[in-house]
Amino acid sequence: MDEPWSLTDSLSGVCADLLSFEKFGPFVRRLFECPPGAWRTVAGLCGGMPELPGHAAELFAGHGDSLVATHLAWPGPE
Repeated sequence: MDEPWSLTDSLSGVCADLLSFEKFGPFVRRLFECPPGAWRTVAGLCGGMPELPGHAAELFAGHGDSLVATHLAWPGPE
């Protein structure tokens, strides 16, 4: 029998989907529009998207303020 996913597994799965599937491209574009090193909530970056990964809305409702993302400036020469 399959055991239910833990909260950490569920949140990791949503984040992996947001970064992996082309249909979630608006999330990636919004993330990279933020200044490097600026932390944003994943739920906020997903705001207004027509489609979200499975269970994302449910997870964001209970844990949206604690799930954050950032991107870092490339460390090498540009």
